[in-house]
Amino acid sequence: MQYVQETDSKIIFNWLSDRVIPDKSNPVLETRASAPTRYFVSPGFHSGLISGAWEICSRTNFLEAGKQARTLLSLIQEMVSSFELSGFDVGSLPSIQAFETEDQSIFFEWIFEHSRVGFTFEPNPEESGWFLVSDRTLGNVSASGLLSGLGIEKAFLWLFNFVNPNI
Repeated sequence: MQYVQETDSKIIFNWLSDRVIPDKSNPVLETRASAPTRYFVSPGFHSGLISGAWEICSRTNFLEAGKQARTLLSLIQEMVSSFELSGFDVGSLPSIQAFETEDQSIFFEWIFEHSRVGFTFEPNPEESGWFLVSDRTLGNVSASGLLSGLGIEKAFLWLFNFVNPNI
């Protein structure tokens, strides 16, 4: 037997009576998931981690530098949230400091007990870079490089793993 269903949009669907309808008394046990939204910045206690820097990067007139800086802040928020969901304690991370400079770039500095990590976001993305310095406790390390060759995500992960070896 055939049933006809007409909708308000005047689209007609034919429904056959021998259509198989799942038996809801015997549900199928399955898990479904979707990909996370990469640029979602979740609210919560991590907002203090990037909020000051985000404010500076959002109101800057240095459009290209601001865009690069906001990309890193989104990445940091995403990674820190992922670490927290994985069971790592990230509640004591210091806030990221941000500054606009006279040469139309944005400078980030993340200050830890025995080290400092920094990023410079230049009007020309090919000139944007990163740095790391540490005290004697961590071996007096001094390193720097361009973000264009390494990529912002890889640079951040390497630096973050250096200053936070417990994660």
